[in-house]
Amino acid sequence: SIMDRILRLGDIQAYYLAKCAERAYERKGLGLKEKILCREVPSMDEVISEADKWISSQRWPDKSLVGLRRRLEVLEFSGVFSQQTTVPFDSLLETPANFELGKLPNNEAQAMFIEIFLRKLYRHMLKKGKTSKVNLFVLIDEAQRVCIASAKEPSFAGTISAEARKYGVGLITSNQMARDLDKAIIGNAAITFAFYQKEPNEAEYIIKLMTGPDNERETALNRELTKLQKFECICITTKNRDPVKITVKP
Repeated sequence: SIMDRILRLGDIQAYYLAKCAERAYERKGLGLKEKILCREVPSMDEVISEADKWISSQRWPDKSLVGLRRRLEVLEFSGVFSQQTTVPFDSLLETPANFELGKLPNNEAQAMFIEIFLRKLYRHMLKKGKTSKVNLFVLIDEAQRVCIASAKEPSFAGTISAEARKYGVGLITSNQMARDLDKAIIGNAAITFAFYQKEPNEAEYIIKLMTGPDNERETALNRELTKLQKFECICITTKNRDPVKITVKP
């Protein structure tokens, strides 16, 4: 389901992906009804190999299958499915950690990494239990490119944005284009900061997000937003819906 959403697969490609993965599991001796404990699971290379076998068995290979195979290969080249990671997950949370996702070659690989990391973090949150204190912040830069939602479901960042706080985790996203951000994240944001924006459609979206259907407030906020300088922003919170101008000392 992660790959279906992030790669924006069609129904036929999603079917082929599921069947190739199923065949790869069966070659490891793992059927659909068998619980996976300590046995070796197939790698993405082996899933791609199943796609190759399927393609070679067809006299006229299905274009959807061929297209899926190419997209899986690009992801495989990115290294996002590498099984070389040996760092215990708990140790990542003991000190500030920075993941340089720019070293992954495409948005899909970066989105896949974030999705998998957040799912691991979510399991960790559930294991620790609920708390009234925020112990950890996750900051996702350029989130509009890597928190990818679909018509069927939000990104996983959007999914946990509603409940992360009660498990002691705060989620912060930084976005160049808020219109492209997963709406589940926007809808659950406790605090929103808006900086200078010269792109008209983006500015209009931010203004409506902050003011709602109030023409007078829209006009006033538009005037303020277009005058913002460096280190200045407009802020609203769930407790205070009146936009406030903030200046941060450099």
